[in-house]
Order: sequence, then C-alpha cells, then structure tokens
Amino acid sequence: SSVVKRRASATVPVRGITPDSLVLVTLQSARSGVHVLGAVPEQGRFTVHLSRKARQSTPFAWFVLN
Repeated sequence: SSVVKRRASATVPVRGITPDSLVLVTLQSARSGVHVLGAVPEQGRFTVHLSRKARQSTPFAWFVLN
C-alpha cells in the first residue's frame, strides 16, 4: 500500500478489521520529515496518517492483530 503524492493519509480496505483491531504500519522508504502519526482502524478498513503531505508516493507495510 502507499500514500499517494500530495496526500497525508491513505485508507486501506481490510476484510474482518474492526475498530478494536490493532494496526501496525511502517514506511518502506525514507522520506525526509515524514513519519507515521498513526493508523486508525474502522469497520472494514483503516486509515494511515502521515506527519505531512507526501512529496512523492510513499509506500508502507502493515499488519493487523485481533
């Protein structure tokens, strides 16, 4: 998955995820001044939030517990 250029978040659909799930996200490339603020689970999806808008597409890896 990735956050597209000029965006600070991305939503990822995940079958079976709930608001009580634990989502862990890590960036897969170095982007100066950009880090993960958090990943917010919802029913059927989660949203990853970055510290600022990405200057270029920013890939990330993730997994869900629970």
